[in-house]
Amino acid sequence: MHDETRFPITSFHVDGGAPPADPKQPRDCRGRTAAARFEPTGVRHDARTRRTRRTRPAGLRPPALAADAPQVPYPEGYRDWRHVKSMVIQPGHPLHESFGGIHHLYANRKALEGYKTGKFPDGSVIVFDLLEAPAADNAITEGKRKVAGVMHKDARKYPATGGWGYEGFGGGDRSKRVAGANAATACHACHVARKDHGYVFSTLRD
Repeated sequence: MHDETRFPITSFHVDGGAPPADPKQPRDCRGRTAAARFEPTGVRHDARTRRTRRTRPAGLRPPALAADAPQVPYPEGYRDWRHVKSMVIQPGHPLHESFGGIHHLYANRKALEGYKTGKFPDGSVIVFDLLEAPAADNAITEGKRKVAGVMHKDARKYPATGGWGYEGFGGGDRSKRVAGANAATACHACHVARKDHGYVFSTLRD
């Protein structure tokens, strides 16, 4: 799911794109559902059925869903980890409907090693903490938690998604998983663009 504040969501990278009509549907960094992301664009006429159907362009295939991958654990105590950076997505941004609010990024000790070397070791965990951002009296304050997005590195457990497991916990609730088996399309598909950087968009700042 969205390791960060530079989506280009996603990470959660921000690159624009209209959010899906149903906010409950898993979506990728561009705010699209898995179905929309790989929606066919061509048409083909079937003489046998006398129907015209849409076709998928050659070479465009959705990545395999890691349906059998182990669940990503909830990042206990992440608020005590190193704060990487913050960002505020305000009204008018292309992904405000899906990811509007205050974003905080946290990294555990192993993830910090990865930020510094460019190679994230197994056990690295990055958390994307998204909060509501109510504005009043010329000030923006932290509101309720909307989602806690997690990237958990374990090359053996998550080989189909670059060694990273992705999950989002709705409202920060450990029981409300919002990515699940759709992690490959809802999260990793955007992070592929950062393969040379360990699939991570964010960087450490001073």
